[in-house]
Amino acid sequence: MDAAKCQVLRARLAKKATFEAALRDLQACIAAAPAAACDPAVEALVGRSFTLLRTRYSSRAFWRAGRELYAGAAEVCSGLLAVAVTCSVLCRVCTAWSCHAGSV
Repeated sequence: MDAAKCQVLRARLAKKATFEAALRDLQACIAAAPAAACDPAVEALVGRSFTLLRTRYSSRAFWRAGRELYAGAAEVCSGLLAVAVTCSVLCRVCTAWSCHAGSV
């Protein structure tokens, strides 16, 4: 993925109005080119999305979108062990949070 697209996705992740769509776009990029998941810029975007979920976004919809990204990335990147393991862990966290968000 080129640097310009990464910058656009990073900016879209930072806004609630475009967060979910940015996650879907990131998932589509990873699905289209699984090797892109090893790109440090893409890894940073995945990490940034999880940081934003933990620190800013508490809506179940955001956490479900995150879970879909991480589950999809883990499946597509199953041959890339480090990426798959990281995404699997993030997916489990999102699943737990999306089940409990708003019930506190």
